Amino acid sequence: MSSEQLFSHQELLKNTLLSDVIRQLPIVALRPETKLKECLRIFHENSFHSAPIYDSSKQEFTGLVDILSIISFLLPKGENPTPGALHQKLETVPCSEIPKMKVCIMEPNETVYTFLQLHSTHKCQGTLVHLRRQFELELSYCVVVEMDIIKFLAKYTDHLGIIGSQTLEELHLYEPNRSKMVLLKMNQLLMEGLRTMIDAKVHVAGLIDDEGKLFGTLSETDLIGEFLNGFEKLREPIHKFFGTKKPYFPVSCHKDDTLVSAIVKSGGSSIHQVWIVDEAQRPLGLVYLFNMLDILIQNNIATPSVTFEKEVMQHKFPQAQEPKKGSSQA
Repeated sequence: MSSEQLFSHQELLKNTLLSDVIRQLPIVALRPETKLKECLRIFHENSFHSAPIYDSSKQEFTGLVDILSIISFLLPKGENPTPGALHQKLETVPCSEIPKMKVCIMEPNETVYTFLQLHSTHKCQGTLVHLRRQFELELSYCVVVEMDIIKFLAKYTDHLGIIGSQTLEELHLYEPNRSKMVLLKMNQLLMEGLRTMIDAKVHVAGLIDDEGKLFGTLSETDLIGEFLNGFEKLREPIHKFFGTKKPYFPVSCHKDDTLVSAIVKSGGSSIHQVWIVDEAQRPLGLVYLFNMLDILIQNNIATPSVTFEKEVMQHKFPQAQEPKKGSSQA
């Protein structure tokens, strides 16, 4: 692949600032002492998947907590806690005791290319953008996520050039057994399916019928209400958990669909993964947004230099002002 073929998407990534793609949505920062039940309530009411923890005594963001990490803590492997024990954990355990993921802070005048390199190289699960210097907002930070980049790219697919026209299979985004797929049937117990998801460390499972066709998903966000309202349905079949409510229909592609097609389909939803299915709608693989974004870096001419490596390390847990109370995040 020549440099001319790569030029268009390289220019797009390097000339687009984070301020061009972020939605400028303020954040809710959890306190280290925030109890798990309150964390889940905040996630549920605001449709969050995760939130950063801000330690005012250290004046820094110390990590990121998400739904799956909380559920994994509540349901440790090899244990079968009673509803009472689960309730006690939710009410008494602070989020500071949950294993935290890495959070990074960037400036709005940094590029999308730098964002992708940072995530690809250092595997940050969350990025906050420092807004104070550029926007006159009450809050100092907002969240930028992979979906923000995908939605932006979906508007400028003509700039993706030859990479965008290649198929998921050609880009090795579809490879049998590459991704951890969890497939469940509606007659399986919810607790059994949840433990399978925890063991595989996946945030979503596919729901298949008796013919193996994909017709829906079970995600961590589906389960928050169950953990807030009691645990009666955990030991019931998945179909009773959903009741009359239909599972969310997944975004899907074929292995010979192009990267542009996958980006456009993803950008039209709020789902962070695309299922690869055959003509009969049987699942063959799973592609996450970060897989698609990593491809844009791997196929790029430029490679991270020593100077860049020193620069991005500055994003690791910088000093920060405590976020104001009453903020919200999406």
